[in-house]
Amino acid sequence: MNTASAPLVERVVSPWDKWNRATGCECSWHAKRASRLAWYKESFLDLGVGYGRNSRFLLDDGFTEGVGVDKYPVPIEIRQNFSSYQFSFIRSPIEEFVIPQGSFGAIIAAHSLYYCRKESLAGIFEQILKGLCPGGIFVGNLLDITDPWAKDPPSLPVSLLDDSEVRSLTQGFRTLEHLKSRPRNEKTWHNHDLVLQKP
Repeated sequence: MNTASAPLVERVVSPWDKWNRATGCECSWHAKRASRLAWYKESFLDLGVGYGRNSRFLLDDGFTEGVGVDKYPVPIEIRQNFSSYQFSFIRSPIEEFVIPQGSFGAIIAAHSLYYCRKESLAGIFEQILKGLCPGGIFVGNLLDITDPWAKDPPSLPVSLLDDSEVRSLTQGFRTLEHLKSRPRNEKTWHNHDLVLQKP
């Protein structure tokens, strides 16, 4: 049951809060698109949940329950911000998380699949496809081979893909959108922005 109007336990400031206030954005485009397109709003999965800003948006926008997966621990104070929702935080690398089959109306991965090993992405997309209910929506992005990190990689390993590699990963889905972001400054991610549907 969604009790979005219930008072929250003391709200903890996340690293995104300053950016959210500056831009007026409480979630990423991934969550907005998933919520708009998903017809089955019982449950969703947030791969790379972080501090949960996208999950909060989805819960407040009509999803009944959700699951957030992240390899990093979520502070107890952030968990308490979700105490009035049916929501579970699971600590696991995305590559190791087994997605329950046919369980989710929407799965989002906002800037999180960048950091998965390239050789693991085929298995992740196979699990995403199986984890969605028929007609379910996946919204996420992958890094393009033109991203500046190709020449100057960060300390974490990242996966960079060309168009044909992305098409290969998304076989089996109906592609609603596959957009390539255009750089606005020196370090704007060069993305493959994906909106996919399970047939």
